[in-house]
Amino acid sequence: MKERFTNNYYEFLEGIKIELTSVASIDKETHPVVVFLQFSELPIDRFAIHYFKGKPNRIILKQWNSQYDNERFGLGVYNLDRIAIHESIVELTEFYAKEIDTLLTYEHSTRDFKGIILDGYRFKLSINRNSEIKSLEWIDESQLSEATKQMIAILKRAAGI
Repeated sequence: MKERFTNNYYEFLEGIKIELTSVASIDKETHPVVVFLQFSELPIDRFAIHYFKGKPNRIILKQWNSQYDNERFGLGVYNLDRIAIHESIVELTEFYAKEIDTLLTYEHSTRDFKGIILDGYRFKLSINRNSEIKSLEWIDESQLSEATKQMIAILKRAAGI
């Protein structure tokens, strides 16, 4: 198989986003219930948290090693098949699993943002409820409902971020 290269920085960023948000199922019956993506407009600090409900409940944390890739691809030629993503699996305690499952029963929403943020973060939360996926995107925490703020906070704590 030929490796994919590009000199288009935005194509490289999209490749990072795809790598962070895609995760193989743990087994045939276990799929991510929640996926949270934090994506900086600058080439730093990008990660995704995938919550899997099952026995045991677990989180898969995928983080982009921006320092390594920024040094390695310093000439502006990016290898889309060798993006430096670190993946770790965290088995959740009963407390975290119960808290996340309770928050999944609440309504999650965002409000419009009236302002300007330069070079900030982009966030995305996808919730899979019985094969119906609800996706939310925002740029500032003030846009989030209280339940969504709590969901993000518990996911980050459980993942160790």
